[in-house]
Amino acid sequence: MSISKDQLVSEHVPDNFQKLDIWERAYETPDGCWELGYTYPQVNIKGKTYRLSRLISGAPKGLLVYFTCDNRRCFRPSHLFTRTHEEKHKLRMERFS
Repeated sequence: MSISKDQLVSEHVPDNFQKLDIWERAYETPDGCWELGYTYPQVNIKGKTYRLSRLISGAPKGLLVYFTCDNRRCFRPSHLFTRTHEEKHKLRMERFS
């Protein structure tokens, strides 16, 4: 299923990201993830490659992106959180123990 403009707005995707040329290829999985079909979707902006999950989550340097859905192909904002390395490790240990 493709991702609608309304979904972008409801997920608080910033306007500048809504203008990227990825949205025609992006789709929603049955689990609610947004994917482009390959691990760690990337975009090229002004000659530099960025991981889409880092851009959309707004993760500053030093913080990691945590995928609550455990799907590295996902870039749906509500599935992404920024955490320190220690916080991410603790969360994963709690979820999988």
